[in-house]
Amino acid sequence: MKRFAIYWAVLTLLSAFSLTLSAQGAEQVGKNEIAISDAWVSREGRTLIIDYDINMGGSIISCDVALMMSVDGGHTFSPVAVTEKVKGDVGRITTSGQKQITYDIDSIKESLAGKKLAFKVQVKNKKKVQDDKGRVFIMGTGSTLKMFGLKAGYVKKFGGYVSYKDSFTNYWNTGGFNMLSNFSVTGGVVMRVNSWLYPYIGAGGGQLFLDDPYLRDYIDKYGVFPVDYRFDKELTLVPIEIGSIFRIGQFMLSAAVEPVIVLNKGVLCTFGFGVGFCF
Repeated sequence: MKRFAIYWAVLTLLSAFSLTLSAQGAEQVGKNEIAISDAWVSREGRTLIIDYDINMGGSIISCDVALMMSVDGGHTFSPVAVTEKVKGDVGRITTSGQKQITYDIDSIKESLAGKKLAFKVQVKNKKKVQDDKGRVFIMGTGSTLKMFGLKAGYVKKFGGYVSYKDSFTNYWNTGGFNMLSNFSVTGGVVMRVNSWLYPYIGAGGGQLFLDDPYLRDYIDKYGVFPVDYRFDKELTLVPIEIGSIFRIGQFMLSAAVEPVIVLNKGVLCTFGFGVGFCF
């Protein structure tokens, strides 16, 4: 009982001085910044009440707020896990103003007895308006299958794209002078993980026309198909794309693994790339 009496006396004293932290309001900030005040701590029974002010700039739509606790008078802090014991304005915050967190410490009061407690709130993961903006993108693309083309799409949190690739290389048909070209059309989904990373996956269809020199080139690079080929063999493709788009400002770069399934014949393992911009 003596230990508990000392503990609550210390808590009361710390509360009176707001755990050595002043209750200064959050200062004015620029449109891309966040200001957060020191914590004002008080006690009601077994519950600690942590008040603070937060001011988010005009272009900030949300941020994460964590409650930090020190048991050595403020020298080192550790995050307090958000459980049913911690309630209020903690975690995702979307508005400025006065905030409050309540922390029921009854279950851990014995382990805190005699410790020099201090609390603070910490901001992380701020999210700007422009990070939440939907974006249209256009990219020039290519692959190790010697095909080039365009990819276009739209993404906010999720989105989609379409892509066309062509070898732009003509092959003569054995029956005459028809000009043939390898091509593929794909489409898929895009996801925005953060402001710079957009993974995507897609599939489609196309045609591949192989003559003997072209075939030998790809046997050397990608492996052997389990079939015999005739001159100007026409094959149906099912291209698959698994990759990511990387945004740097308004510019975008992409890299992907693009396995190409040749129906009933085999698989070519190819790689794709792209360069473009978004707006």
